[in-house]
Order: sequence, then C-alpha cells, then structure tokens
Amino acid sequence: MLASLSVAPSPPHTHVHDVLFQVTHQASRSEVRKHEGVELAWRLWDLGCHGRYVPDIVVHHPATDPARHDTFYRLNARNRVWVARRNLPGPLVPFNLATWSLITLWRIRDPEALRVTVAGFREGLAGGQGPRQPMSWKTAARLTRAGRPPVF
Repeated sequence: MLASLSVAPSPPHTHVHDVLFQVTHQASRSEVRKHEGVELAWRLWDLGCHGRYVPDIVVHHPATDPARHDTFYRLNARNRVWVARRNLPGPLVPFNLATWSLITLWRIRDPEALRVTVAGFREGLAGGQGPRQPMSWKTAARLTRAGRPPVF
C-alpha cells in the first residue's frame, strides 16, 4: 500500500525532515530492516500528518529474488517486533504482535518457514530494537479512526 502524505499546518516541516532522516538513516545501516515504511508512516502521523491510499502511483524497487527463504522469514518476524516495540504505546505492543502472530500462522504453510519465523519473533523480543519513541495515544486513535488501527 502506498500513501501520499499531507502535512498539517501545526508541525514545522523541520520535524518531518527529522523523521524522514531518522527512519531512512536507520534503514540504511548495515543490518537489513523491513517494515521501515510502516515506521515512517506511523512517525509522520504522530507529527500530525495523514496518509491516503493512492493506487495509481508506481514505485520501482531494485530487483530482488522474490523467493521466500529462511533469512526473509527470520528478519520479517524480528523486524515486525522491533517496529512495534519502538513505535507503539506499551499496552498496544502485545495486541499488535498477537494479531501478526495469528496472521502469520494462517499464512505460512511450510513447517520450516514457521520454525524460522518463530526464531525471528523470539530474536525481536530479546531486544535490539533501538530506542523507543512511542506514538501518542492521540495518534493511535487518529490511525484507528482513519481505518488503520496500529494493532494490525
């Protein structure tokens, strides 16, 4: 899902630029991260921005092997935990992770992929997510009213 962002007049643009820098800098570190788009969207909503679905935008990503492999499953699970732990108010983290655990159990049919996913989930719970900057409860409510509850 792609979104265009509209900046509300209240937050200064420098805050938006700071968030863009922080999230993209985080994503450019040597260690592979996924879900940085979710983190960016959540952080921008927390600054007072909002997003909307724009289906006619085309984005080209570098060519990658589309095959799902152990590293994909492990990092996908670990990073999903990290994004939730970094960005959600504490009481929402277990709901977000429980939701994604159920979705993952429903999606993954290969026992080995499930084993590696569980290992990645445990790795994420063990720490390493970086400093917490949880969104406000007001942002969580705004996301929910917009049809994007942060528990999914």
